[in-house]
Amino acid sequence: MQDFTILLPPSEAKIPGGNDTLKWPDISDNRQLNAFCKMDLPRRAVVNALQASLSLPAADLARLFGVKGVRLDQAVDTNRRLPGGPLLPAVKRYNGVLFDFLDYDGMERSAQSAFDEHAVIFSGLWGLLCPMDLIPDYKLKMDASLPGLGKVSAFWRPRVNALLNPMLEGTVVWDLLPGAHRAAWDGKAGSA
Repeated sequence: MQDFTILLPPSEAKIPGGNDTLKWPDISDNRQLNAFCKMDLPRRAVVNALQASLSLPAADLARLFGVKGVRLDQAVDTNRRLPGGPLLPAVKRYNGVLFDFLDYDGMERSAQSAFDEHAVIFSGLWGLLCPMDLIPDYKLKMDASLPGLGKVSAFWRPRVNALLNPMLEGTVVWDLLPGAHRAAWDGKAGSA
């Protein structure tokens, strides 16, 4: 059987909480695809730019996060807790339609193992994630533009291409990425 990779977006909705005893940058402690640890320095740059942006006026923050009112306050509070927030595996942190339908916890062990090995999640804050990478709660869209960093997808694109394209060479790729996340990758690898 030919090797395959599934490319997934994250979810806007996220499960709060997690393990308080682990702290980022322990994100790569449970790494399935070791190549992604090369994203740790760029991840710090995005986290730093995000943290610096939290002092912007409310109108600018509303544009940055795409929410207003109470949801804006929650987004700012959540991002202020970076990087010290409690951690959950990415596949358990995300809680949108795709991840609800996926029902990771309801999978048989063999299906979970296959998913862990073959899925890659694109994230505005973290770049590329394996399903079991430990991440804190956060709010940042891939198409956001951070002061001093620019558009997040443009920041990630050369880094994603450098890591993902060699990894996908000769594999079947199931690309489930929406446009904003697709902008972070040139799509020049894989066979599907």
